[in-house]
Amino acid sequence: MRSITRFIGVVVLVAVLSGFVLFKLNEKGFLSGNLSEWISTMTEHVLGIKDSTEDFLHEEGYLLPTSTIDPGQSQQTSPTY
Repeated sequence: MRSITRFIGVVVLVAVLSGFVLFKLNEKGFLSGNLSEWISTMTEHVLGIKDSTEDFLHEEGYLLPTSTIDPGQSQQTSPTY
């Protein structure tokens, strides 16, 4: 039983590391063709899942909205005399 869980852990680790390496290679422009398109599609899916989950958690009240500064809004500073 212990060897089976160790094998599953190694397979998951190799899959995660290879996915990360492929993502970084695609991000730097070293990959092209179908593999690059597939990695881009998978990245969009994962980001979509992340955004949907975050929206759901905000709607249900599990996460509190954080205040962010709008880059288009100028910061108001008090004049110094």
